[in-house]
Amino acid sequence: MSDTTNTPAEMFSHPEGQTMPQPGTPAAPHAPAAPERAQPADMYTLALRARLAADYGVSEAKGENGEASDAELLLSGKDEATITAQALRLIEIDHRAERRRLLRGNVAPHEGKTSTPERNHLTEFTRELFG
Repeated sequence: MSDTTNTPAEMFSHPEGQTMPQPGTPAAPHAPAAPERAQPADMYTLALRARLAADYGVSEAKGENGEASDAELLLSGKDEATITAQALRLIEIDHRAERRRLLRGNVAPHEGKTSTPERNHLTEFTRELFG
């Protein structure tokens, strides 16, 4: 063994003279950035939100133009008690709206009315042709 100590730059140098990046230093600008990973607490919250959304019937479908789902927008708590309370409140609001709709009954504003079509030259021609 040699009694010379190597510097960190020497320990991470490539045999052809190219220096390798040292641990803890940023990667080269051309290297793709590693995707940001969710922290375990965030993963737990996401799983909890998904489970409670499924249990209480809160939609997890994205909007028509890629908008956030109801679960993403409205179940924003970080713990089970908060998310459960939010889900229950959404159900209560939905039931109130359904009850109001049922109390009003079916509404058909033009039911029973007849309309007369506008008379135009094609209508006149057809009536003259076929009697």
